[in-house]
Amino acid sequence: MSEMVERVARAIAAAADDTDWELYRSEARAAIEAMREPTEAMLAAVIPYPENTTVPRPTMEAATMADRLAFRSRWQDGIDAALAETS
Repeated sequence: MSEMVERVARAIAAAADDTDWELYRSEARAAIEAMREPTEAMLAAVIPYPENTTVPRPTMEAATMADRLAFRSRWQDGIDAALAETS
């Protein structure tokens, strides 16, 4: 089990006032999987659309979208790593 799955399982168990965190592994995996797709708010927090720029708007929007796609890919790689089984 990955460190992150265990961490989330422990948090879920604590919220349920339960000490047997291993019972919550599947819920933890589901919670992490649900976060695989970043929200628009997450993307905007990391890569906001610039304001007051001299770069033409279509060019800036295209660059911002490209940066957001790159961030999305890296985010998903991180989530996938968190879900990966470790030995």
